[in-house]
Amino acid sequence: MQQPLSQRLFFKDYLPTFDSSFVGRRSELQAIASALESRSFLTIVGPGGIGKTRLAVQAALDMAEPLRNGIAFVPLASVTSRDAFVTMLMSVLHLQVSGKDDQFERALGYLSQREILLVLDNVEQLLNHVDLISRLVSLDGPKWIVTSRERLGLPEEIVLNLRGLTRLDGQYSLENELPPAERLFVQSMRTVNHRFHPSEHDISHIQRICQLTEGMPLAIELAASWTRLLPVSFVADQIANNLDWLTSSLSITRGPQRSIRAVLDYFWGLLSAEEQTHVCELAVFQGGFERDMAESFAHVSFFFLSALVQQAFLSRTASGRYQLHEMLRQYAFERLLRVPEIAHQTYRRHAQLMCNLVDPIPAPAGASKTDRAQRQAWLERMLVELPNIRVALDWAAENNEVSIMLALLLPLKNLWLSVANNAELCEWIDMLLQSYAQLSAPQQVAINLLGSQCAEAISQFERAAQYAHAVLQHAQLLNDSANIVAADCLLCMLAYRQGRFDEAQHHADLALTVAKRFEEANLISQAMRSVGMVLSARGDYVHAVQYEQESLKIARELKDPVDIASSLNSAAVDMAWLGKHDEAVAYLLESLEIHRQLNYLDRVSVSLMNLGWLYHLKQDPLQAEMYYRQSLEILRQTGDLDGLALTHLNMGDSMLARHAAVQEIAAHYRTGLNTALRIQAWPTVMYGLIDTAKLAVATQNWQLATQMLGVVLSQPTANDTAHTDSKSLLTKIQQQHHPDVVQRWRSEGQAQSLDVALAQANQFLDQTGK
Repeated sequence: MQQPLSQRLFFKDYLPTFDSSFVGRRSELQAIASALESRSFLTIVGPGGIGKTRLAVQAALDMAEPLRNGIAFVPLASVTSRDAFVTMLMSVLHLQVSGKDDQFERALGYLSQREILLVLDNVEQLLNHVDLISRLVSLDGPKWIVTSRERLGLPEEIVLNLRGLTRLDGQYSLENELPPAERLFVQSMRTVNHRFHPSEHDISHIQRICQLTEGMPLAIELAASWTRLLPVSFVADQIANNLDWLTSSLSITRGPQRSIRAVLDYFWGLLSAEEQTHVCELAVFQGGFERDMAESFAHVSFFFLSALVQQAFLSRTASGRYQLHEMLRQYAFERLLRVPEIAHQTYRRHAQLMCNLVDPIPAPAGASKTDRAQRQAWLERMLVELPNIRVALDWAAENNEVSIMLALLLPLKNLWLSVANNAELCEWIDMLLQSYAQLSAPQQVAINLLGSQCAEAISQFERAAQYAHAVLQHAQLLNDSANIVAADCLLCMLAYRQGRFDEAQHHADLALTVAKRFEEANLISQAMRSVGMVLSARGDYVHAVQYEQESLKIARELKDPVDIASSLNSAAVDMAWLGKHDEAVAYLLESLEIHRQLNYLDRVSVSLMNLGWLYHLKQDPLQAEMYYRQSLEILRQTGDLDGLALTHLNMGDSMLARHAAVQEIAAHYRTGLNTALRIQAWPTVMYGLIDTAKLAVATQNWQLATQMLGVVLSQPTANDTAHTDSKSLLTKIQQQHHPDVVQRWRSEGQAQSLDVALAQANQFLDQTGK
């Protein structure tokens, strides 16, 4: 059964909604659909207010049903830089990234595998970065609808020049259907006067307005809204007078530009000075705002907001969120900037509003269903407000408002770590740490700890270690036991993921010593997991499970779901090594459920990956691959490249076990090996070499297989599992060849540099994958 369209929309909070039904544009919709049947992208070109966004969204919705991955809407009206464009694209696709330089490449790789239609809305201010858009629209999988006030100038571009709605030409009879422009006017009037039925006399004035505005939808809607207070004939006369004044005084001769300016200037003048001030204040919001935000920020009432909706200055979504039309927002914003002092004060109040919005925060470790529901609702609200939070962060950074940056970054830890963009957060943290010396020691601890957690989540090990060492340095001076333990546990994890097992053991022991000295149960639980992880790497699964079970016991007593899920996951892996597969599966399923309830996507992917590995051990490759595919889908979003590499390798193992096509197996092995190599996750690289040897054995390339295993057994970054697997595979090879020959091949491998071995492995996987 095909997935419902409503469940296939990406980032639906950004998908615009409209107060009125779609009017006209049937020929344009047909032209867009026809063009995108044979080409990958089309640009809708026209002035602001002409209805480009409305048409693009309607076209996307009309075409979405057969698309396997639905549609995505990328709002770019407020985006002016290359980095901001990439960040917005990643946010819409819910992609985490491994580093600033990798973001766009990750987006390209992700999109190339999807059957999706994307709308890039309002790209005119990004024409200096059209190379990015060119690379996007050249992908084979997606289709693109771009809206812009200017064409992009790309060779493959199909351009639809959008003009005003079709207008009445000549006399009108009530027996005939109104053309789209006049129909939109009547429809807009009925939003403020449900009983309105135009007479032929009314139609003549409506026709005049539609002709004067050249069928521009925004101008028509504004004009129609004011007929609640003013006669239609009077509105038509005033627009005509204003047009004459603009033409003679400002020499504005271009039709659409002149028409919209005349309408905006006229209806802006009908607002009181107080109303104009409030609209200018609301123009700083990006992505809209809620009623309570407007009331506390601009001190406006619900009745004022309702009046602006009736006057077409504001629109209101089905959820109740308000949004200024982008053309109106820019118009009001320009007026705000005319008085820099007031603009500065407005931005400061907006930033403070965002700070108040994120505090207080529901405790992330709440154990009850009510706590989890409140936390989830808060996360969803913060995700919707991310555009406004970014506006506040930008302003605070430009104006050296360190306290505001901290107030926005630190409370949002769980948002960034679970559903937002960790790489973006790392950039903010770097800016804080490098630019502002006035951070106190506790602030240094908090911001560095958050940076380390974010960087570790996206496999930036060196960056994460720098943050963690800074945490340790400041926390020791403060005698801050909680953050000393947190830093040592992080450093243990980072050393473990890079194959420095003695260093990992050192930090795990230090963490447990400090935790026990201060007799803090939650810290003891955390440190015990670190000790168990290192014992597992050394092959001591019995004692590893003991530490992990004790950690789990403490977490359950404290009713801490985060620690419970982490301990369950750790214990399950080591229990599996001891052959307790069914118990391990039960642990992982419980861990998975908790992580899903908490919306920790990165940890959900780990639980899924481990479930796949367990079913591989249980010799159920199809079930294993089901979990691996789910894990890969999340890992491509979260940016945990070490997890992504390991899951690809595991997927290849499962496919090898069921004798799948060697080309598919080689592709997974190659992706896993090179992803791990790129981030220098050396234990995972060792697994990649072992998997290369497995495929070499399957294809009877015995010498290469033995050489790969020789390399692994000579590397200090290979853990006990890698040694065990290598020796087991060597035994299998020795059953086919004389021990002396196998020893010679193994010695050849041990004599090779790791770089040479990796080059040989890639060459073999490339050739096998063809």
